[in-house]
Amino acid sequence: MTEEAKFIRIKTKCLDCGLHFIICTWHSEKHNQDTIHCPECGQHDGNYLVWSEEAEGMISDDVPGDTELDDGIPGMLHLK
Repeated sequence: MTEEAKFIRIKTKCLDCGLHFIICTWHSEKHNQDTIHCPECGQHDGNYLVWSEEAEGMISDDVPGDTELDDGIPGMLHLK
């Protein structure tokens, strides 16, 4: 019998700029208010609300899942 794949979603709200974002990881102990950087404003002073939940499946089931690459975002890395 094999164990079902699981990962952690760390749901975060930056209290400086208001951005909500999610970190998907297998190592939740590496991500907390002291280690997170906001991808929008760059804040890394721990000024966040942080929630964590276990999710079943593979991270690739969520990111990207079946979503197509967004070619409209300047500077996006597109792998072929």
